Amino acid sequence: FFIMISLLGMTVWQSCSDDDDDKKPVPPVEQSYIDALKNLYPNATKVEWERKGMYTVAEFDQPSGIDTEVWFNASAKWAMKVSDYDNNLSLIPAEVSNAFKAGEYSSWVIDEIKYYEREIGDFYLIDVEKKGSQDMDLYYSPDGTLIKAIPENDVVILPDMGI
Repeated sequence: FFIMISLLGMTVWQSCSDDDDDKKPVPPVEQSYIDALKNLYPNATKVEWERKGMYTVAEFDQPSGIDTEVWFNASAKWAMKVSDYDNNLSLIPAEVSNAFKAGEYSSWVIDEIKYYEREIGDFYLIDVEKKGSQDMDLYYSPDGTLIKAIPENDVVILPDMGI
């Protein structure tokens, strides 16, 4: 009886899945990308690399604790930086924070705040939600001007894409 219970227990444990099995292997990254990242962000920690379309993206932590993505083009040149401020308004400039607080969506719950730095123009994206309403994406210029408010659409923002 004991042996039968033991065998049954081993079978159950063996059938448990390991979450690591679903992770994709990190793609090999050319040294030129690693060097470019080290030159721009020498204090980057926990760096993970991935490819997004024609871009190579480094995701890492900064010493400030802010999650960051840096996008490089096919020549390993900087194309975009995305800083993730979670939902913390106190981490962004007062102009943007105050504009949000004075705006139409100030009573909505902030899901996340991201700052996009790109050659064609920087902006903050504040994703807000309210029960019974469709989530909204609010685009602000660094000076606090609301550029646009649109229903959230989960589009990946690329370095050369207009907003």
